[in-house]
Amino acid sequence: METQEQEEAPRRRGAVCAVCARQYAKYLCPRCGVKYCSLPCFKTHNGACTEGFYKQHVVDSLKGQRASLEDRKKVLEMLARERECAEEEEESLEPGSNNEEEDHERLLQLQKMLEDPAQNSDVEALLATLSERQRRAWRRCISEGALEVEPWRPWWCSALVQPLNADGTPQEEENVPPLPLDIPAFRTLFPGTKEPSPLLPNSLLQILYTYVYTIQLYNGEFAGDPEDALDVALSLCPVMCGNATYERPDEALLVPFAASNELPDANSQEYSVACFGELGKLLLRKRYVAAALADLLALTSQVASCSGRDSSAGGDDAGAGKQARRRLAAVSRKLVFFLAWVNDCVPEGQLRTLAQAVAECQAAVSV
Repeated sequence: METQEQEEAPRRRGAVCAVCARQYAKYLCPRCGVKYCSLPCFKTHNGACTEGFYKQHVVDSLKGQRASLEDRKKVLEMLARERECAEEEEESLEPGSNNEEEDHERLLQLQKMLEDPAQNSDVEALLATLSERQRRAWRRCISEGALEVEPWRPWWCSALVQPLNADGTPQEEENVPPLPLDIPAFRTLFPGTKEPSPLLPNSLLQILYTYVYTIQLYNGEFAGDPEDALDVALSLCPVMCGNATYERPDEALLVPFAASNELPDANSQEYSVACFGELGKLLLRKRYVAAALADLLALTSQVASCSGRDSSAGGDDAGAGKQARRRLAAVSRKLVFFLAWVNDCVPEGQLRTLAQAVAECQAAVSV
């Protein structure tokens, strides 16, 4: 219960509810600053503001943090448990027993806690700090779908018209992975007058589908678990870790598509099908294709570096570490080869032809 001093404070300040203009304001909207007197006025003042506030705190707290597949699974399981609890509590509530005003105050406290980086690093630890009333407010948010995180937007979904510098050269897009400064000339890797295999475009499609699948699976960032991410990629793509070749584009694409459904933590088949559409967008620009190969190359180099540090102490694992480094070196050489080939030998028109082949394959698997 509020003290007399707390009740009279708004009167001394002359703060009147900006929504109903009939009561003294007791609260301040933490998103837009509007003063309001009660939960109904809070809900009325701006629905978009209210929804945006819930969403923004969760997005901000997750920004820059990438969880591994196991961590994401734990969080999803925790949310499922909280949703079940919310449903049970909803059924057990007696009419008139729900104090919305008090719940609202506790929800505002919870939102302030979500703002604090010291408290939001561990979801379970954060929940343990909540009172029972706060936990019910949290569960109600989950059950009502108030907490939603925007999905990662792939870097290749930039504007179709690329901006130019003053000298007419294309501007470097901010989110596109950088290219290595030392991309070798293709002919230094493939000397002589013999033309490269006409099957290389099919192999390229398999590598790029694998990249699109894996980078989206890890929400746009491999840094959280690079070894696991590379394991996923290599399990999908025989081209990267062997000498597989394919006569037709669909043959090359259906291999990672089928393999993706056999992964231990496989997403739905709809996700695998949707990756064809994202691959078609990536093929819109040669720069995007090169960036995808460069990103995979950087991932492989990062894992190889970690592998070298882990096996430097010697022991029984030294032989396995050496074998792993040889394998990763072979993957890196394969990616450098394709990066040089795309950079020197693949025209934009050929990429459009490949994009059409991808669209046809997507249509076939969608039937």
